[in-house]
Amino acid sequence: TANGCVEPNGLDSSASGNGKERADAEAAAAADRDAAVSKTRQEVASELAFFAPALGFGSLTLVVCMQMGIIFSYNKEDAKDDLPRQAGDPDNVGGGLRIAILTAGLWALVCCFLGLRGLRTRPGRPLPFGNESHSTLGASMSKLGFRRTLMTVRMLRAQSPELPKLMLGQIFSTTGNGTMVTSFVVFVQRELNADNVDIVIIVLVGSMSACLGLLLLMPIVKRLHGKELYRMFMALKAVTLVWPVWLALGFTQKWEMFALVVIGGVLNPSLLPTVRSIFQQTCPHGYEASMFSLLGICTVAFVWIGSAVLAMFLSATGNMRWGILAQASFTVVALWIFSSFDFKKAQEDRARIESGEHEVDGVGEFDELRAESQDSSLTSRDSR
Repeated sequence: TANGCVEPNGLDSSASGNGKERADAEAAAAADRDAAVSKTRQEVASELAFFAPALGFGSLTLVVCMQMGIIFSYNKEDAKDDLPRQAGDPDNVGGGLRIAILTAGLWALVCCFLGLRGLRTRPGRPLPFGNESHSTLGASMSKLGFRRTLMTVRMLRAQSPELPKLMLGQIFSTTGNGTMVTSFVVFVQRELNADNVDIVIIVLVGSMSACLGLLLLMPIVKRLHGKELYRMFMALKAVTLVWPVWLALGFTQKWEMFALVVIGGVLNPSLLPTVRSIFQQTCPHGYEASMFSLLGICTVAFVWIGSAVLAMFLSATGNMRWGILAQASFTVVALWIFSSFDFKKAQEDRARIESGEHEVDGVGEFDELRAESQDSSLTSRDSR
């Protein structure tokens, strides 16, 4: 006022204005913290997705070097004679190779034991089973797993339709790529007369290239988000279309098989970690276990289809090249499905699911399944 006094209403409005500004600032700070935590979590997940297979390929390289050292030290005059002959006679397998195989088995045994020993489990709800025999318990667990898988598929179709595209594309992608990897040794033996030393070199060079490629791409991928990561994955996947075409129409000289192993070893192993990184950025929090399990099923459960197609062409034509070329069709279909994936829409669906907007009448589909399991576990405990 003119005499310097402040009206009470002015105090109230000023205080409420300051309080609102403070609340908005706190909300903005909380949102920034959540965004920083989410970004860090995604970077760590991407890094682990690349580092774990790199560690595996590094171990494979070490074991192959150990085996080669054993074979060459066991028979210094002609180590190649210590390798099994193409005839496949078990009596022709040298002592050095037997020791090398035993070494690999012991390595796997020790590493698996240490890995299993270091696992730590997180306590959860009791399984919804009562006093059942081992046979019925296995059937009940299989039934529960199958029901949860169907629940995951139904939820994805209804609430996040972009993620099933990623999974379906992964099925076709791994069908073609998996068949290429599993059939490569047989192919080069038939078409290029590769001997056992060539195969050992292929395994050694391939594992080294894979380890190097994963370590080189890891710092790049963990900094990519959204469409940048998606574009990189599409570029990597498009390059794999060259492998079956090269095998079917080329491969007339031995140097080609080593060149493909080096190039493919650098690029191919990065496909699955990149898919997992994309999945991590679009999968709703709280549902990672069920959805990543479903992604794992899509990755390994259908590879046999490519092998069956290859066997069909081999039986019909007597030549593996047509069967290998047919694997390119799986890659083409995978690229078409992946190209329809909308990264922005998938992230919007994720935000909607995490906010609870996907729930119907206050109960989400997964929450309903959890309630069912909890009621079953309470019933089983009461019966005991």
